[in-house]
Amino acid sequence: GVLGWLAFCFWMAIPYGIWLLLLSAPATAKQATSSNLAWQRVLWPSVVFCAVHAAWPLIFPYTIIIGLALKPAWIQLAEFGGVALLELLLVLCASLVVEALFGGRPARRYWLPALAIPLFLVGFGSWRMAALDRAAEGAPLLRIGVVQPNIPIGPMPIAERMHRLWSPSRELEQLGVDLIIWPEAGIYPFRVPRPFQRDMPNEAFPIRQGFSQPLMLGAVSGNSADGFDHNSAYLLDSKGRVSGSYDKVRLVLFGEYMPFVNPEWLAAHVGGIAHISAGTGPARFELAATPDHPAVAIGPLICLEDIIPGYVREVARQPKGVAMFVNLTIDCRFQWTTDRAAALSGRKPCEQERTPVPAHTRIRATSSQYRESADCVRVRRLAVASHLSIGSPAPACFDLAASSGTNLTRTPVQFPAH
Repeated sequence: GVLGWLAFCFWMAIPYGIWLLLLSAPATAKQATSSNLAWQRVLWPSVVFCAVHAAWPLIFPYTIIIGLALKPAWIQLAEFGGVALLELLLVLCASLVVEALFGGRPARRYWLPALAIPLFLVGFGSWRMAALDRAAEGAPLLRIGVVQPNIPIGPMPIAERMHRLWSPSRELEQLGVDLIIWPEAGIYPFRVPRPFQRDMPNEAFPIRQGFSQPLMLGAVSGNSADGFDHNSAYLLDSKGRVSGSYDKVRLVLFGEYMPFVNPEWLAAHVGGIAHISAGTGPARFELAATPDHPAVAIGPLICLEDIIPGYVREVARQPKGVAMFVNLTIDCRFQWTTDRAAALSGRKPCEQERTPVPAHTRIRATSSQYRESADCVRVRRLAVASHLSIGSPAPACFDLAASSGTNLTRTPVQFPAH
């Protein structure tokens, strides 16, 4: 594991090394010494930084602006250019500050544009978020119930696991939720057959017990003919029928698939390998309309899929579009990663098309709830599960604007993949 982490860190550090080498090019280090070439010294670092990072294949999506994602007003400009635009502005601001500090008296004029960049980001972001909030006023509300069972690593009796899923779900149904969401596969302790078409009420442990509202959950799915299982997400309607299914497409290297070798050969000779089958592509769930809200299209994502820009856009651009992302995960087991993952995914809605969109909802250790209209992201912590102790199961309920006729693909805008 240590060698793997070192290799990963080395790979992620290479583009920064290339960037530093290019910064020492003659045009910026030796020749660009006069004041008329000062802007070249300022612009070169930001342009080269974005070009190198856009070309470098990343094992794990990461960006220097990850901290800004926790302050949504700072990242709304991603609507027009994705992460690359924000990175360019951040490095440009830093270059201006360096030039103003060390470029002598004539360079003090660079303080003005250096201060203008963050002021513009915050000003535009605040205006955009307020405008989108106004656009969502009066829309029907979709009430979402999130179940966080707080199940730690290690054995736990199946009855206790199911109690931690059922009990909060019943409580949420009493609060009048329209949709209940459970975490990723691994929390629900059973493997479901493929094709999975409806709940199993006659079994000792059916999926739902004591509640009937629509449910979105993660489950391991498979059969003997498939060879390897799938990490799946399902949408059950109020009658227990499966109205939508999705298999995770972007698998985690070594954690969910083994590269370079035939997994069947490896399983036969080694055994116990971490390998599952990948899905064929994105899916689109549809929560049926009720007297209280219109039909709502959901783009399901699993685990770290929602921090992969290209794939998130692929999910959003399905025929008829989606009005809401729901990402299922169980990384509450790895508490130190949750804020980083939440920040990485928080910028995705801002990269989508400019149209009022009800929501982007995530289930993570922090149960972070993102409420937005297309580009507006608001984070409210609901319940935090510690991997060092067994907390009580925690339900969380919140309302989302469910405006009919809006989706993520009304205005097709192309952004460069990061």
